[in-house]
Amino acid sequence: MAKILKYLFIIISASYTYAQTTLIFLDSLTNQPIQAVVVKYKDKTLGISNFKGEFILKPYNYDTLQFNHIAYYDLNFSFSNKPHVKIKLFPKNYQTKEIVVKGKNNSSTSNLISLKLENEHKLFNTNVVELFKKQTSFFIKDYGQGMSVKTISSRGLSPENTVVLFNEARINDLRTGSFDFNSINMQSIDNIDIFSNSDNDNIHLSVGGIVKITTGNFNNNKIYFTSKITNDKMKSYIAGLSQNYGNFKFSINFDRAFSPNNYQYKFENSINTRKNAQFNKTFANLDLLYLSERYSIKLYAHYNYFNTGVPGAVVSNYDGDNNIKNITTGKVIINNNNFSLTENLNYFNTIAYNENTFVIKDPDKNLYYPYDQRKSTLREFQSTNRIQYKFNDFTFNFASFSMYSKLQDNSNMNLILKITPNFYRLLNKLSFSVNYQYNDELLIFKNPIVNYGLYYTTIKENLQQIQYDNFSSYKVGILLPLKMINGLNFKSNYLHDVREPSYSERFYSTLDRFSNNNLKNEDYHSIDFGFEYKNDVFIPLSFSLTYFDIKASNKIVWVPIARLPGLQIPVNEGKINSNGFEINGNINITPIYSTFNFNYTYNKSINKNKFSENDNSYNKLLVYSPVNRYNVNYSFEYGNISSCIGYSFVGKRYYTTDNTPLNKLPKYSVLDASFSYKFYINRIKINTGVTIMNFFNEKYFVIQSYPMPLRTYLLFINLEV
Repeated sequence: MAKILKYLFIIISASYTYAQTTLIFLDSLTNQPIQAVVVKYKDKTLGISNFKGEFILKPYNYDTLQFNHIAYYDLNFSFSNKPHVKIKLFPKNYQTKEIVVKGKNNSSTSNLISLKLENEHKLFNTNVVELFKKQTSFFIKDYGQGMSVKTISSRGLSPENTVVLFNEARINDLRTGSFDFNSINMQSIDNIDIFSNSDNDNIHLSVGGIVKITTGNFNNNKIYFTSKITNDKMKSYIAGLSQNYGNFKFSINFDRAFSPNNYQYKFENSINTRKNAQFNKTFANLDLLYLSERYSIKLYAHYNYFNTGVPGAVVSNYDGDNNIKNITTGKVIINNNNFSLTENLNYFNTIAYNENTFVIKDPDKNLYYPYDQRKSTLREFQSTNRIQYKFNDFTFNFASFSMYSKLQDNSNMNLILKITPNFYRLLNKLSFSVNYQYNDELLIFKNPIVNYGLYYTTIKENLQQIQYDNFSSYKVGILLPLKMINGLNFKSNYLHDVREPSYSERFYSTLDRFSNNNLKNEDYHSIDFGFEYKNDVFIPLSFSLTYFDIKASNKIVWVPIARLPGLQIPVNEGKINSNGFEINGNINITPIYSTFNFNYTYNKSINKNKFSENDNSYNKLLVYSPVNRYNVNYSFEYGNISSCIGYSFVGKRYYTTDNTPLNKLPKYSVLDASFSYKFYINRIKINTGVTIMNFFNEKYFVIQSYPMPLRTYLLFINLEV
């Protein structure tokens, strides 16, 4: 009897072993294993691949599986019951094998945070800034809910110091130097890469970081419809489709949203209703992608229309009510071409056109008396070309960037003069970077990496007057993997960065004819060092700690004009010192697919310049510069249930340069909670749920006199075929 049971056990074990399937994920260009591939069945996460690119699939009657990875295009796979199945994924960055295998997470000396926008992210949040607030160390400047201006900044600097790339095209606004994230649609975004100062392969360098946004939800053939509604009567309707035809893929998205936006806020111990904060928005985009074994071609286009009220500042005895409206329209076309010419030679090209018009309508003529509106149109054409060559242990990048910007602006002064001048800026940039990896042990380190980048920029512009300028910047970085502990890397970077003035800074610097209106470029020297640890073997986790120190000279600051009370002009009188440290952590737990991430930033940005002997701003914190910030985010998925809890804390800030205690914004903390449930009716997948924003009804201001909403409920339903 014992022998029979023994043989029976062997037979059952053998049958079970054979029934199991080992999925092996490989790079389509290099045949190297890919770790951290997310495996899903009917949108339920089964797990992720290990460092060998393997995932063991338990016996089940599967039909179609979905595979997702931050650096590769998503794939739907018809399951076949075999012991070993090799699956090849196509890389998004389309680089040669040495770069793809090591990946940006390992070979970049710059800290990198990658956000993969899943469907739940788009349902749980109203805009992409909510993700920045919950999962990054960026400080968010928000002038209120809805379509109010939303910008981001890093390490105590200004929003102008952060470069934003959209499908590799630079989209910082020439007028302000910053970028309003309300001008893009979250539904079309696939992933976001955030570099602390630069990407090794990119022509752009910025002391305030680089944000790279990539569109293209080509994950499967689907048609979807989403509806959202909030208790302050915001309504949103989103529809789209994506289709794959072999090597050709495309997606279309349409978004329509509107709201009276009369949200409640608390000011001076009374609950009030925000006025003139209404908005309506229309957004439509098209994404086309063609992939082959040696090249990819992508075309993206979108149109957006925003009509928003411009609520005034809330102060004692005034609720900010007015009749001012801002109407913004935008058109963007971007073409990306990537070619793998040989195994070691790649060519990348981006061509983009951007047209943006905004009109401020002021029927009461409070802003532009005796006129009732102002109009500004910006048109930009840009081209980026980059060649990457791999030679032994060296990777070389040669790149050029050209941007021509033309601005037709009816400012207050131009209205009075009854002229519509055509301003322009022609910017050309050349860069050379080299990345060297020593493929051997060096003392206690294994395969250390050193990189160097040199950037040269020329500018010809007519922003009030014709000017010529040229300057250079550079970066040096090192990465030292510790051989005794796999996944532990030490990093350090030093860079010299330059920022040219924006149009607004150029224009307003000319208002006082007695001042020197020839603004100089801002000049930055930055150093950072720290370590990161990554482990993808058992429980995928990552942890990093980075210290930074930034010194700025010729910082453009706005100062009052003594002869013209109430007006300010920008001048080069600023010296600042910004230092501190950042902590980032992330843990993924399977088979209950849970993600826990946290960010903490300690940052002191200090004014080191005395304007006069009686200057009370010397050695004081910059305005709207909190010393302490942190956020914690936990999400999980179990079966058909998904949930997310996000907690954010921002310390006290001052809104005057002298840091007077009376002019202090108190610290605040906000908790958001989301829940959704998925189910099927025939072939229709339905996902419905709720998000509660500001769960504990916190009274707070991000910007002085611009109150944020109290507790808000967002209900949503998503239908997908």
